[in-house]
Amino acid sequence: MDRIKIRRPWNETVRPVYCNGLASHRERQLDVESDDQIIRQVVAGDTSAFESLISRHGDSIHRFICGVLGDLHGAEDVAQQTWLNVHRNLGQFDSDRGSFKTWMLRIARNLAFNQLRKTRRSPVCFGTSLPDPVDPRSALDGLQIQEEFARLDAALAQLPSNQRSAWTLSELEGLTQREISQVEGVPEGTVKSRVSRAKAALRGVLQKQDELER
Repeated sequence: MDRIKIRRPWNETVRPVYCNGLASHRERQLDVESDDQIIRQVVAGDTSAFESLISRHGDSIHRFICGVLGDLHGAEDVAQQTWLNVHRNLGQFDSDRGSFKTWMLRIARNLAFNQLRKTRRSPVCFGTSLPDPVDPRSALDGLQIQEEFARLDAALAQLPSNQRSAWTLSELEGLTQREISQVEGVPEGTVKSRVSRAKAALRGVLQKQDELER
């Protein structure tokens, strides 16, 4: 299984949910067949079925890793390693203990935080490049959106990594507190506190930015 070649069907740019909804249209379309069904096919030896999991969850994994690392290129490498680890350990996945998505994001988080400790990067990259707008109004609209992303980048860069991770899972991936606790490996109360502190810190930083721009 280690020899599987992981393709990259995920979007090369990071797509914030506040521009594209809580999940992409493609992600919703692929939700016909359950993850458990696909996993059984892969474990049974159908290697091609693994590409369905990548197509379904690739954007989510890449978006989350980029949110933690703040490095598009670094996120590519960690996402690649995440999928290799997922494929290698897929037989150990137990659906009774949680969803495949939380199990997979847990693997991604561990790898991302390992990389973060090595590089000591803190900025995030949600606004590095814009997604293709569904209904573009004008170039000015796009510029204003990119400016908002840049402001959010600067604010998120000031958060501790554990708050940034919890906020990303909550606000960008739409996970519940219980799901985030499974990914983060901490009690739900800790998750609630981290997300709450992250939101309060972001409001404070963005407010200060507004005051400086006046």
